[in-house]
Amino acid sequence: MLMKCIRAFSVLALLGMAAVFTFGSGANQVSAQPAGCAADAVYKVGLDDGVIEFDELRRTYRVYVPESYDPTQPTPLVLSLHGFASNARQQMEFSQWNRVADEHGFLVVYPQGSGTPLRWNSGRIGGRLAELFPQTDDVAFIRALLDHLSQTLCIDPARVYATGLSNGAGMSSRLGCELADRIAAIGGVAGAYTPTECDPGRAVPV
Repeated sequence: MLMKCIRAFSVLALLGMAAVFTFGSGANQVSAQPAGCAADAVYKVGLDDGVIEFDELRRTYRVYVPESYDPTQPTPLVLSLHGFASNARQQMEFSQWNRVADEHGFLVVYPQGSGTPLRWNSGRIGGRLAELFPQTDDVAFIRALLDHLSQTLCIDPARVYATGLSNGAGMSSRLGCELADRIAAIGGVAGAYTPTECDPGRAVPV
């Protein structure tokens, strides 16, 4: 029953994010053509895996490129963040973002957390539980990942969105607070983590 409820909330989140793609919302309205729109193809249509070096760690991610992707046209991007002790593959299978990307024509990236078990430094955990969560600067990691992807994919910088499940939802909230210059809107499932201190500099749609 719980999984059915979570999936129902996931569908609602997908529909809400799809509406954002349709009507638009922007972190930064940029007129210049993004660098990745002139780059040679790095990722094949469909599913691909990638890795970047960040803070002396090999950080991995999965990227989904729909068939409708035009490497000369700036394209929206969704970051989908997995929950505690999950991973990028499980998040992809659970969220079903690839299906929605095919319908609406956007890119999806599934970054993977760090540590054992895998998790995100969502900045919302205190007390003894804090020992379970890494001190990795995952906000800086996501910024570095976006910088990397923007050199290899034709991404619309004004339409980059973050969503996640549980611990990933908490991380998407943190990105809305601390990376509002790069994230247009956020959405979370099974993790209503409300930051106590948040000054994004602008209103970030949730």
